[in-house]
Amino acid sequence: SLRRSGQVWQTVFAGERAQDAGGPYREVWSAMTEDLLSNYLQLLLPSPNAVDNTGIRSEAYIINPDCVLKKIHVDMLVFLGKLMGIAIRTNNYMDITLAPIVWKIIINDTITFDDVRLIDLYTVTNIENLRSRNGISENDFLEKFEGFYFTIKNLAGREVDLIANGKNIQLVWSNIDEYCDLVEEFRKNE
Repeated sequence: SLRRSGQVWQTVFAGERAQDAGGPYREVWSAMTEDLLSNYLQLLLPSPNAVDNTGIRSEAYIINPDCVLKKIHVDMLVFLGKLMGIAIRTNNYMDITLAPIVWKIIINDTITFDDVRLIDLYTVTNIENLRSRNGISENDFLEKFEGFYFTIKNLAGREVDLIANGKNIQLVWSNIDEYCDLVEEFRKNE
């Protein structure tokens, strides 16, 4: 039964004579963790800070936002939750560092832009600079941001419209605040 507090299953590796006094069992947990963090499943992704090796919590993983698009991925995430529950009950270690924002999502807590900073410092810094206009004139802005539209790459790298038809709405001086608000809300709710 998965609700036991001890070893949930016995582990025997084919072709090996190891007695399962805990070593092979723990090795299975390590292998599962490696698979969960691999590119093969893509349920969990390194945060943008991990990819860029920047900010604090740069080792943290996030839930792939595209995983909620297919039922099989949702089922896999539910199973991951069950594995985590088993690990907690049986005092087993899963070497997965989830970003604080993931835990906030799990407990349905309010997400702030500071939470986003812990996973995506680059986006937060850029939005703060855009909001402040950071000493840039309107003409410099138009030159520097020509070709920017109301789109964003989600945390899985897929381009998403921030508003309907966003790929055809250019970022200009007069809509900077609207763009920043939309990016902030998108990242907080992704």
